[in-house]
Amino acid sequence: MGVEAGAVSVGVDSLGRVTTLEDGMRKLSLDLRSAFIGSQSVGHNLSKGEFREEELRRLLRPHIPGRFELSSGEVVNATGERSAQQDLIISDSHTSSPFLTSGAFGVHPVEASSRRSR
Repeated sequence: MGVEAGAVSVGVDSLGRVTTLEDGMRKLSLDLRSAFIGSQSVGHNLSKGEFREEELRRLLRPHIPGRFELSSGEVVNATGERSAQQDLIISDSHTSSPFLTSGAFGVHPVEASSRRSR
C-alpha cells in the first residue's frame, strides 16, 4: 500500500515500516549486488550467467506490474528479423504472448516488448 508524499512515493514494508522509493531502490541495489557477489562462486560461465539472470528476474518481479512478463530470449519483428539473445526481456502479456517458450526463455514479438512509434 502506498501514498504520494510530495514528489516521493511512500509505502509500507512487510513489517509495517514506512519506506520511501529511495529506500526501496537502495534495498534492491544491495540485493542485486549480494546476488552478483554470491554468483562469483559458480565456476561455469553459462551457469553463472543463468543464475544472475534468474536472480535479476526474481528481485525485479515485485517492482513490475503483473501484466508484464520477465524472461530472456529473442525479439522478432513481422519480417522475421531477430534480436541477439537478450538476458532480460520485459514484455506486455496483454499485447501478445511469446511465440515459443521454454522455462524463462521465449521468442517474443517486438510489439509486446518495446514501445512502438505511432
